[in-house]
This record gives sequence, C-alpha cells and structure tokens, in this order.
Amino acid sequence: MSLKRKTKITKSQKNNKYVKKQEQQEDQSLQTWNCKVCDKCFVRYSWLKRHELSHASDKKFHCVYCNSKHKRKDNLLQHLRIKHPGELLSEIENQMILEKCSSVEILNFKAASKNLLAIASSNTKIDTNPSLVNNKENVIRILVANGLLKKDFLRKVSNALISHKEHPINH
Repeated sequence: MSLKRKTKITKSQKNNKYVKKQEQQEDQSLQTWNCKVCDKCFVRYSWLKRHELSHASDKKFHCVYCNSKHKRKDNLLQHLRIKHPGELLSEIENQMILEKCSSVEILNFKAASKNLLAIASSNTKIDTNPSLVNNKENVIRILVANGLLKKDFLRKVSNALISHKEHPINH
C-alpha cells in the first residue's frame, strides 16, 4: 500500500521526468507519491499505481494473436496496433458490418486499410514524414487521422478483443 508523503526533491531525482513538474512548483509544496519498491517520486497517484505494475511479476494481458503477454492493458493495445494491424483492421471491419454501418463507410474503410497495409508491407519509403505509411505502425493512426476510423470505435473493438481473451465465451 502506498502512502501520501510530502517530499523534497533530491539531486538524484532532478532528471526524473516524473518530478520535473514538481521541481517547477517546489515552492507550492506539491503533494507527491513515492514507490515503496524503488523510491521513484510521482506527482499523481495514478502515475504511481501504473508504475507499481512494473514491479509485478504477473502479466495478465494476453495477445489473442500470438504468445505476447503484458503487465498493462495499454501496452497490449499498443502491441495489437503495431504487431497485428491487419488482424485488428479485419476485426474492425467485421464489427462495422455487425453494427450495420453504411456500405459506403465500410467500403471506404476496407479500401483505405487494404491500400495502406499494402504500402506499409512493401517496405517502400514514401517520405521522411512519420505520419505517412512507412511501416505498419502508422496504418491505424492514418485511418483515424483521415476520419475513416473513429477512435472510440477502435477502442471498443480493441477492448472487446482483450476482454474476450480474459473471459472466453463458452459455446
């Protein structure tokens, strides 16, 4: 269990990105939270709780497509977007059909995602701009940026994949 403590910043913590904000507001006696394992200092309690998972041994978030396991849900979501964009896009398309999205919307999404994946898979360098399709990591980001995929819809499908793995449906 973590306890609230007011602390001063030590010289060894000066370069710690989590306490830079605290250093700026040192005169205001900002409330901080310390990790009991490694004594890292955090400005927000939620940051401490997220950090504490790094000390845990269990990895309860499992990828549905490979044997990858993660301590944090956000890391698994990132893994899905980077390592399995084709599978994730296929799941999104299936969900669009189930939710009876317009056929134009589905066709536009399908065509754009197919083209972007093909370009990314070809390993052809298009431009030095990272917002362009230089690798599979950017495919989903580009679809969202161009309005072909809503962030909420992506989150909904991703979360459904994760919860399905945690609580498999018995048939």
